[in-house]
Amino acid sequence: MSGTVIVPFFLNQRGCPHQCCYCAQDTINGHAGTPPSAAEIRATVAAYQVSAGERRLEIAFYGGSFTCLPQDLQHELLHTAAELRRSWTISGIRVSTRPDAIGPAAVALLAGYGVATVELGVQSMHDGVLLAAGRGHGSAVVAPAVAALKKAGCRVGIQIMPGLPDDTPERALATMQSVLQLQPAFIRIYPTVVVQGTPLAAAYAAGTYVPWTLDLTIATVKQMLHAAIRAAVPVARIGLQDSPSLAKPGAVLAGPHHPALGELVQSALWRDLLQHLAADCSSGPLEIRCQPQRISVVVGQKRSTIKWLSTVTGIASIRVIGDPHCLPTQVVLTAPGIERSGDLLKDVHYD
Repeated sequence: MSGTVIVPFFLNQRGCPHQCCYCAQDTINGHAGTPPSAAEIRATVAAYQVSAGERRLEIAFYGGSFTCLPQDLQHELLHTAAELRRSWTISGIRVSTRPDAIGPAAVALLAGYGVATVELGVQSMHDGVLLAAGRGHGSAVVAPAVAALKKAGCRVGIQIMPGLPDDTPERALATMQSVLQLQPAFIRIYPTVVVQGTPLAAAYAAGTYVPWTLDLTIATVKQMLHAAIRAAVPVARIGLQDSPSLAKPGAVLAGPHHPALGELVQSALWRDLLQHLAADCSSGPLEIRCQPQRISVVVGQKRSTIKWLSTVTGIASIRVIGDPHCLPTQVVLTAPGIERSGDLLKDVHYD
């Protein structure tokens, strides 16, 4: 068994110099956010070792602006993590922070403790959107922060939030293009939802903020995902991770929250490719081959893509089978007298 298991410690909004309109970390991740003691860090890591098997463990400090924390707390947390890394108990350390909290001193501290990955909450590259969200900085701080971290040897992940106040699909897509030009190690896409107790919830109640619909979100984010695929930048996650606190009635008031949002977005992208390939197919049976790991997103949730394809082609017999010879971005469509290969990289266009 291979791979990495994240051991998360949540520092909800700790160190954050501003109240962003969307933020309610205790509801989103279901943790109080109290900084852990050295003993608690070691005990949590030991508990994860029991189920990790041969997989590597990586400590992650999430939910706050790590480099805005008091210096003594940063040193305390990183000292314990670094000790565990030096003893080979864990393989790496990652933190999340703000791009305007990355200066020479912060970079030196992170590099000094061997922090491998830094996730930056960029949210948008449009200054008007950042202002409306209450971020307290503009987009100009992002590129220097990414460059400084890379120069220090850190992997940089970037988080973006389409659908914030004053955002539009065009602005969200422009944000993705700007972020891709920075060549991050990975991207997380968290479409904006209205969480109870946030300033955004008050704006929603007052009618001054209208959240994106699920359909608009899928239509926009699939293009963002497609751009990332073409740029060979992994998208590590789409949509908030479900938690018991987030699932409570009334926790999410509005917006495109869905437990399988990432799957819906991926399926929509594959559907566009199949629509291109099956444009003139009218007789079956129809067979679609794809890499085995892609079957679920090609089929669609509750077989939605297959049902749609059956409706538009009039073909009742459609099956999707795994083919290890297919590339990760490829499907092969076979019907009587027809065999076509299509690839997301070259056969789907949104521009």
